[in-house]
Amino acid sequence: MSYHPTVDDQVQPYSVHSLYDHETLDVAEADVLARAYRAMWRQRHGSEPHGPHAITGLGLVILFGETEQLAGGGMSWRFW
Repeated sequence: MSYHPTVDDQVQPYSVHSLYDHETLDVAEADVLARAYRAMWRQRHGSEPHGPHAITGLGLVILFGETEQLAGGGMSWRFW
């Protein structure tokens, strides 16, 4: 599942991937999880999540931000 905001939308893009085969997961449940995770992160840390956030118990990684932005900053999200 990938989400790319409109111009008026302040939510950063994200995508959800399998931790094991790196495939993008395009299911509603992954979208709900990513949005809930983002809300929890913002409440706890007071900022937007960025980069890869692995949830090993579920075999998922949520990638917050554009892949191109992460690669340009020297960050590889395929860290496993």
